Amino acid sequence: MNLGRDTILSEEIVKSVLEDVRSRKLKPGDKLPSEKQMLEIYQVSRGPVREALRTLHIMHVIDVKQGKGATITSLDPGMLTEHLQFVFDLDSSTVFNLFEARRIFEPEIAYLAAVRSTEEEIAEMERTAMQGFHTDIVLHEMIAKAAKNPFLLRFVSSLERLGKMSRNLTSMTPGVPELAHEQHLGLIDAIRKHDADLARERMREHLDFVSDSYRKYIELNKTQELRDA
Repeated sequence: MNLGRDTILSEEIVKSVLEDVRSRKLKPGDKLPSEKQMLEIYQVSRGPVREALRTLHIMHVIDVKQGKGATITSLDPGMLTEHLQFVFDLDSSTVFNLFEARRIFEPEIAYLAAVRSTEEEIAEMERTAMQGFHTDIVLHEMIAKAAKNPFLLRFVSSLERLGKMSRNLTSMTPGVPELAHEQHLGLIDAIRKHDADLARERMREHLDFVSDSYRKYIELNKTQELRDA
């Protein structure tokens, strides 16, 4: 048995199914071909097909029921990103790549929000921010919504779901939630004044602070692990 070749083949099957989902050839509730049919479609042995199905199941792309075969799940975004916590646990650089992406886009999103937000949207942001640091994810999405660009909103929504994983860790660091909360209030104040340049700068400062806090958390944990070893 060639395990390396089987792995490559199973990855190709996974890519094929995901592409069909992206192109809407496969929609929530649709049934995948049977295992026997997949053997014929992909011209592979049973091993790669079963491995591909296991991978898709772990990703929450398909639901497998005994005797009923595999069907496409609801593709709920929150459910699809659950397994990424494992990726984050294995490689902390994944989180820093996330911060890098946020730093590129979110300051400009804050700029647009300061220009385009309505008084009603600003009032809602203020009410949300006043509730404390735990509203962070909702607040960032509200700012993206106020930017009036659906593509940017979708981008922020997907990143914020992943950001929740790192936020759960940094929020345990003393002083971080309190200072992040103050930064949120300062950011909303800039948006309320429609000072786009200031909003951009305050968002950048906030993201740098959160990234640095996470870095310190990782370094502290590594030091502790060395001491305990």
